[in-house]
Amino acid sequence: MENNPIIQSITSEEQTQIQQLKDRINNRDSTNPLDDTLYNSLKNFTTSIELDERLFYIRWIRATSGNVNKAFDMVVEYFKWRQRINIDNLKPGNFDDLFSKIEFIEFLGFDKDGCPGVILNVGKFVPGSLQPYEKVEELVALAIELITHDLRIASKGVLERFVIVVDYDGWGLSCIDTKLDRVILGTCQAYYPERLKEALLLRAPWIFSTAWAVVKVFLDEKTKQKISFISEGDINTELKKRFNDDQILERYGGTFKGKSVKNFILEKLGSDEPLSEFYKKRQL
Repeated sequence: MENNPIIQSITSEEQTQIQQLKDRINNRDSTNPLDDTLYNSLKNFTTSIELDERLFYIRWIRATSGNVNKAFDMVVEYFKWRQRINIDNLKPGNFDDLFSKIEFIEFLGFDKDGCPGVILNVGKFVPGSLQPYEKVEELVALAIELITHDLRIASKGVLERFVIVVDYDGWGLSCIDTKLDRVILGTCQAYYPERLKEALLLRAPWIFSTAWAVVKVFLDEKTKQKISFISEGDINTELKKRFNDDQILERYGGTFKGKSVKNFILEKLGSDEPLSEFYKKRQL
């Protein structure tokens, strides 16, 4: 793993911060909010799921700009959250009632760097249709776990990020669901930091400025810097800068037909198979 570019990019200061973070985690006195169950879950994750524990720790360090205390708090909350939603036992069959309601979300191909893409056709979304929100949170978690672990193995830990494309064709203020925005954005930022490579916002109308004022409240500064607004006339050109034609959807001038969330997930897991089985089948 020493040839991994992410590990090679870790500075001496970050190495110190990683060690400080590990020291706080490994301090097993009564002041540590990581109880034995959470601590063992963390240790299993960093040794059995991550290719190298440094790849795990550096994400939290960089997400907090080197603030070890904040990184520690985020790690604690991450494993509490995994325990709360019982993430290892999530199954595709749990979401049969949601799959037909999220057809506005599709999986794209891979960009030229090998990072997967996801597109949200938000103009086709019906606010309030995705409930309960707790189940949406679980589905988001399952999808991201499958994406990131496949990427982790395929790239040997070199690639960890994905591209989000949001198409505003047909979108209006009536499509806004702030509770859903909070669930999706909150889950991604709090529990999957440093995973977003880029977000491309296609043909956002002028009235989007109202929605943007609400949405950006939930985004940290790093995430805001990864967002690009692309006008109608530049869509094909900008997508081709990032994706080859066979990875671009047909409606944008490519040859890729897209893939539903349901089909993507069921390619990885059987309907009644828990996420833990996926990790067993896709061992490091």
